[in-house]
Amino acid sequence: MPPREQPIHPKYVIAGNFTRDFIVTASHQPCLDIMGGSAPFAAAGCSLWDGPVGILARVGEDYPADWLASLAEWRMDVHGVKILPHSLEGRRFYGYSQEDTFQTNSPARFFAEMDYPLPVALMNYNPPAVDAADDLHSRRQSSPMIGDAPPDYHDAIAAHLCQLDFISHSVLQTMLRTGQIKTITLEVDPGYLLPEHWNSMRNVLAGLSCASVDESAARAFFRGRTNDLREITTGLAAFGCEHVVIHQQDGQKLLHQRSTGRFWQAPAYPAPRINLHSSRHAFGGGFLAGYLLTYDPARALAYGVVSELMAGDSLRPGELFSGLPGLAEARLKVLFEKIIPI
Repeated sequence: MPPREQPIHPKYVIAGNFTRDFIVTASHQPCLDIMGGSAPFAAAGCSLWDGPVGILARVGEDYPADWLASLAEWRMDVHGVKILPHSLEGRRFYGYSQEDTFQTNSPARFFAEMDYPLPVALMNYNPPAVDAADDLHSRRQSSPMIGDAPPDYHDAIAAHLCQLDFISHSVLQTMLRTGQIKTITLEVDPGYLLPEHWNSMRNVLAGLSCASVDESAARAFFRGRTNDLREITTGLAAFGCEHVVIHQQDGQKLLHQRSTGRFWQAPAYPAPRINLHSSRHAFGGGFLAGYLLTYDPARALAYGVVSELMAGDSLRPGELFSGLPGLAEARLKVLFEKIIPI
C-alpha cells in the first residue's frame, strides 16, 4: 500500500484474507466480482461498534486497489495488507439454491442450470479444497505475516485472528503479544482441528481471550471422547482459553467462561439472510469490540451476534453500515435480553 501521511494507531488488529466473490443469491440475482473474505467482514463487524481497525492480510498484485481504499470510510486501515509481486488466487463462488443452502463448486453447471452465461472471470476456476487437512507445518500464501504490519499496529490493544493455517495462528499470536496487545480472539480453522492434532492444540488456544468454533468441527475433534456439547466446550477451554463460543448448527450460540465455569446461550435470531458464506467472520470482530467495550462476555456475545446479523444482510463489507440508523443498537438491546445463563 502507498505510505500514509501519518499513522492511525489502530485500537484493533484483524488478521485474515481477502477474496473476489462471485455470488448468485437465492433469488437468482448474480453479484459478480465483489470484495469478500474473512478480513474485511471481521473488520467491519468490529468497526460497526468501535475503532479504528487495522487489517493484516496478503493479496495478489491484481487485487483491485480501489476496493481496499474504500474501507477507510468506515475506520478500517489497510496499510497492513501486503500486495505480493504476483497474482494470488482469490476467486470464490457461492451459488445459493435457497436462503440457507449454497454451493462453492461447479459454477459452470450452476449458471447453466439457471440459463445464465458463465462469467469469463470464472472460466478455468478450480475451487479451493473445503476443510483440507492442515499438516501443522505449511503456510497458506494468503496468510499474513507479522512483518507485514506497519509499526503503529503494534500500539493496538486487541486483535482477532480469522481462520488461518495452524502455523500462522501460532506465530501471529506470539508476535502480537510483543507489543501492547493483551486481548486476542481467534476463529478456529477446521483444517487443523483434528483428533490427531490433539496434543498440539494448546499452541493456538492457550492464552486466548476467546476461541470460536463451528459445532460440527468441535464434535469431530472430540469424536471418541464425548458427544456432550458442554463437555466439548469445557474441553476446548481446558487448553488454556478463557472463553469458548460454539456456533451451533441450529443457529444458537453457546458461550463458556473457563474461570467461573459459567455458560450462556444466545438464541437463533429469526432474520432472513442473503449472506451465509461470510457473515460468520463478522461475529469475531463484533465479539472482540463488545468485549473491549464492556468486559462482559455475555454482552460481547450479543455484539458478535448482531455483527453477524448485519453481515447476513450484506454482500459487501461496507453494506454493514448502510442499514437503518439505530438498527444495530436496537438489535443489540433485544438480543441481550434474550441471552440466558444455563
